Amino acid sequence: MKNKFLFLFFSLMFVAYISCFNFFSSPSFAPKTTEDLIDFVKNTKYPISIKGAGYSQGNQTSGKHCKQIDLKFLDKITFFDPAEKLITVQAGVLWSTVQEYIDPYNLSVLVMQSYNDFSIGGSLSVNVHGRNMYPSQLIETVESITLLLADGSVKKASREENYELFRSAIGGYGLMGIILDASLRLVENTKIKLNVTKISTKNYKQFFEKEIKNNKNISLYNAKIYPHDFSSIINFTWYKTDEKLIISDRLQKIKPLYIKNIIADTATRRISFLHSLRFSIESNFYYKKNMVVYRNYEMSHSVNELKPFNRFFTTSVLQEYFIPIDNFEKFVVALERIKKIYKINIMNISIRFVAANNESLLAYAPQDCFAFVLYIDILRPIFGSKKAERWTRKLIDAA
Repeated sequence: MKNKFLFLFFSLMFVAYISCFNFFSSPSFAPKTTEDLIDFVKNTKYPISIKGAGYSQGNQTSGKHCKQIDLKFLDKITFFDPAEKLITVQAGVLWSTVQEYIDPYNLSVLVMQSYNDFSIGGSLSVNVHGRNMYPSQLIETVESITLLLADGSVKKASREENYELFRSAIGGYGLMGIILDASLRLVENTKIKLNVTKISTKNYKQFFEKEIKNNKNISLYNAKIYPHDFSSIINFTWYKTDEKLIISDRLQKIKPLYIKNIIADTATRRISFLHSLRFSIESNFYYKKNMVVYRNYEMSHSVNELKPFNRFFTTSVLQEYFIPIDNFEKFVVALERIKKIYKINIMNISIRFVAANNESLLAYAPQDCFAFVLYIDILRPIFGSKKAERWTRKLIDAA
């Protein structure tokens, strides 16, 4: 009887485990050259999906009965002018590669997401924003792109040439065509100093507009709400400085496993009664007093830092909501209410400022906004997803 029970238990666990993955993914084609890709697009009979670094959540870049194009081999830097602070890269190049290439010239990326493992093409396709204040959206740093259209033709697109393609493809999720390369503007790699401040949620909008929004000495900025306490906002402001470096490394060394992060993540995010200790624990782990580093160092975090100990019973998802500045407090109140009603296990809420920009056809911030990036733990395989559907709709309604 005991053996039968164990067999049944492990059988159910195996079924649950394999249901967490898609074993029937689209067949992949990884072109070695641009010519190979153009030839494939001209001759294929399949619908096409596009893969960069492969970090899109939920397999939304895949499709049934389609051919997935993997751009991992289109990873060359084709032009670089340090004096003009301009670089041209193929779509499969990772941000980390760009950083390693330009750092010896004391140059830095202007706008990218917080982690450098993503591809340039993928970042362009969603028009990423990051912690840079002005400019705050990637499209603002792009001089031109080369786009492969569905008929196999190749077009240069910029603000002077094929502008409608330019603004449709950046932030267009691959729907207009495949971005082959892009020319990006760079900035000087300055020293920056971290300042961490805590302020009440009710006073945050006034504080931001007075102290942060128009401060030209700020290099990078974001804020956090710790989900156990919606009454206060923690601000992480990186100011330009000439002070002595606390960490002299120019770029962070990427590790396959971040043991310290896993312990802190498990202890403070997934164990309820430890939630209130998160800020003090993270302060000791990550936020050194009077931290002074190079801009490139702070912008070279790896997504490996977020990897959980396991994804067997739960998984982590990211959701992002763009809220006009005047509605900041109203959305925080709604977010806290929905979290409590549906018992959402929000592990982190990061707040970024996104300056108004209508250039992308699918503009997500047509007015100055705060981007609420929610890092959420949900049950898997299907039970948590069904529940998540309900509270996601409530959050969308609130936004």
